[in-house]
Formats: sequence, C-alpha cells, structure tokens
Amino acid sequence: MIKKITQLLAAIALFVFAVPNQSKASHMMGADIYFTCQGNNLYQFTLVFYRDCAGISAPSSVSMSIAAASCGLSSSITLNQVGAGIEVSPLCPAMIAQSSCNGGSLPGVQQFVYQGSVVLPFACNDYVFSWTDCCRNAAITNVPGASGYGMYVEAHYDNTVYTCDHAPTFTTIPVPYICSNQPFNYNQGAIDADGDSLVYTMINPMDAGAVPVPYNAPFNATYPLSTTTGSVVFDPLSGQLSFTPNANQITIMAIKVDEYRNGTWIGSTMRDIQLVVITCNNTPPLILNGGIQNQQGGVNQGAMAVDICPGQSLSFYVSVTDTNAADTIYAYSNIAAVIPGATFNVVGGDTVNAYFSWTPTIADTGYYVFTYTVMDNACPIYGQQVFSFTINVP
Repeated sequence: MIKKITQLLAAIALFVFAVPNQSKASHMMGADIYFTCQGNNLYQFTLVFYRDCAGISAPSSVSMSIAAASCGLSSSITLNQVGAGIEVSPLCPAMIAQSSCNGGSLPGVQQFVYQGSVVLPFACNDYVFSWTDCCRNAAITNVPGASGYGMYVEAHYDNTVYTCDHAPTFTTIPVPYICSNQPFNYNQGAIDADGDSLVYTMINPMDAGAVPVPYNAPFNATYPLSTTTGSVVFDPLSGQLSFTPNANQITIMAIKVDEYRNGTWIGSTMRDIQLVVITCNNTPPLILNGGIQNQQGGVNQGAMAVDICPGQSLSFYVSVTDTNAADTIYAYSNIAAVIPGATFNVVGGDTVNAYFSWTPTIADTGYYVFTYTVMDNACPIYGQQVFSFTINVP
C-alpha cells in the first residue's frame, strides 16, 4: 500500500509540474496522418490526434492541406471528428476515474479521430497531405521555448506508378510514461495493408510549414532525450527503439515511415510523439533471456529475428516476467494484422509465455515485423514495454 501511495503522489507531482497553468496548457501530445484508397481515385484521409485532457478541448473538425507542386495543386479539405474522444490514459483501471479527462488530477489522454474523403484529380509524384496546430507544451525540456512552436504532421504520396495505395498505419498508442533509470523498449507498430516494405527514420518534429523544431544541445532527431549511454538504439527496418533515460524529462520526437513496393518508393507518413519520463517505484515487465527461446526451424538472426524458408515450419516462445511479485502482466500482439496465418498464443501466470507458430508458403515471401506489448497493473501509472519480432521469408 505504501508503494501505491508513493506512486500516486509522484504522478500528481509530475502532473502539476508538466502543466503549471492548466487554463492555458497545450492540448497536443501526438498525432499522425494517413490515407486509404477507396477506388476510382477516391481517398479517405484520417488524422489521429492525442489530447492532453488538462489542456484546451479538441476541435470538432480540422483542416487538412493538399499540395502537389509538380501539378500546380494547392487546396484543403475538412476532416470531421468520428465518434467521441476515447480515453487512452496510461493509468491502471482503478485510477481512470481520477484522470484529468474525468475531472481528476492524474495524467489524462484522449484519442480523437478525424476523417474526410476527396478525389485526387491528377497523377503527381509529390503529393503532400498535412495538418498543423498550435501550440506545444511549455514544459517540454528538449526544445527551447517549446510553447512557441506548433505541431505539424504530413504524409507524402506518388501515384504516378501505383494508382491505388494505402498508407502505413500505426497500432501502438504513442503516449508512454517511462520510468527514469530503467530500460525501455518501444515500437510504433506500423502496418501496411498492401504488404509494402517499410523503412523507419527518426526525424525532427515539425512546426507549421514543415519547419523542423530545433532541439536544445546535445539533443537531435536521433537523440531526443537524455539517456544513461548518451544515445538511443534504433532499428530502421523494424522501427524498434530502445534506451534507458537517466532523468525526469518531457521530450518530443518524430518518426517517419517510408513505404516501398518492388523497390519503388510510394510515399511516407509520420508521427509526432511526446515522451514523459518520471520517477517510478515500479519496474515494468522485462523479456527473459534476451528474446526468442526454444526456436524450432529457421535460422536465427538475433534475439528477435528469424529467417525461414517457404514450406518450413517455425516455432518459438518468448517469456516475460515482472520483478514486482504483486503485479499481474497483460500482453497482446498485432500479429493478426501482420501475419494472418501465424499464431502467437499468450499463456498467463507469474511469467507470461507467448508461443509463436507459422509455416509460410511461397506466396508469403517478404519481411514481417510484428509487435508484442506487455504491461503490468501497477497504480496509478502502469509499466509498459513494446517489443518487435522480425520474420523474414526470403
């Protein structure tokens, strides 16, 4: 009980620090934008926006710009809010009622979705779809005068080769609260409905007009927060991000995902993320023995990667544990969207085991990255890790 009370007080203290003037606080915690082809050059656009509930309210609609310089196109469309905001606060269920989304004092976050459709009238290799708003959180620590900058996200598209495309989408909620001086693993969980190859890049967050937001030294796009090693580990093929923060901080970063089909670049999308590092008495769940265990079939390419030939069977398991004996571990994966024919069955207990099994066919040739999210039930803020596994069928 003392542990839980201490965590509660720490979270409240952080929340007061992060938003010293709630009446003028920024409401922006993250955003991404993507499109889906509906046929006959009709595209549906989606903006996913994450709101700090201690800030101002989210709008009922937003304006998205459409530009293609090579075709002389510059216009905009209105994206309307779809449904009500969904609370995605990183709080244990018992504390949700005390979040700022519900009138309480604990950190609260809502997810809002905006959509609209438009016909793209021309074949252009430089479509840019963008949204911007002002202003960022004044408590951000890795940007000088952060409240003087807005948030800007965009997607690019070349429809001169492939005339119907679905942009990559994200399956991980981008509002993690991270424990200082504890290892953290995170992945955006990007998937592509067309099976296109994805490449990830860490980029500067942007202000209006796609102007990069400047960082305080020594921070930059690939080192956006203070860590014990003075660096972060990032894999451009899986998008996996790993680091150990060494101080409490509120930082921003951005990830760009480029998509390729048969070696041809089609487009990209980006996500803007705010990371909050706090002092924790809780230890998040950790993966055991580095990753994959008891692998049967295929050729191991690292702790989280395997090559497997078509027609061969692959199986392995992954174990996750929590050093806090009283905590329960919850786990889920996006594998159904990434590798529909594979299984990844999670079996609970003091140690959670997930069992992978798949026999790819020649039609499954490709590079697959799926995520495995594990969290505990610590209160008020739960511990979370997102790991990624790569299965390559050459």
